[in-house]
Amino acid sequence: MKFNYIDIENWDRKEYFNHYMSNVPCTYSMTVKLDITKIKNKKLYPTMIYYITKVVNNHNEFKTSFIYNG
Repeated sequence: MKFNYIDIENWDRKEYFNHYMSNVPCTYSMTVKLDITKIKNKKLYPTMIYYITKVVNNHNEFKTSFIYNG
């Protein structure tokens, strides 16, 4: 995996990063109504995990990791 260094002091998402790292647990939660008629004949859990990861991975804002060795 290739990491891109982020200069937090000049990052446009610095306020959000600090808020979620310091003030609230670092999790994502969302509640929506979904039409699952096209996938209702499949196993729901693995199918939902697949589609959720596909959507999340399309947004760079959700792709975050840390390098603890500097």
